[in-house]
Amino acid sequence: MFSSRQTAEIIDKLIELTQHNHIVWRSQDPVAPMIGPDARVDMVYIVNHLGRNIRAYNQNFKYYLDEEKYVWDEQIIVEFVDDYGAVLGRLPRTPNAWDLLKAIQFQNPQINTFYDDLFKS
Repeated sequence: MFSSRQTAEIIDKLIELTQHNHIVWRSQDPVAPMIGPDARVDMVYIVNHLGRNIRAYNQNFKYYLDEEKYVWDEQIIVEFVDDYGAVLGRLPRTPNAWDLLKAIQFQNPQINTFYDDLFKS
């Protein structure tokens, strides 16, 4: 699909577009198979850009050390989905995916305007 370098560039561009409000992500509740006994997702963000649906979310999952022992780990997933939410393809993991999720979350008007609301009195 994409190389690591291409994926990092795609994520960087999505961060830029998000920070400048050229794209606006909307939130959705997670659906199966994102969640289950071995995985948890709190919030899913989706945007349609250039005719493609892009979905991003933080998934916590059980990483099994052996058959009975596990630890919880997490990963940021960025993927392309169709109009019904079916996964068309997933971008390889890159460290800057965390920055994308932070930019998306900061774009939320309730968070974004908190500073101004707090100090305007």
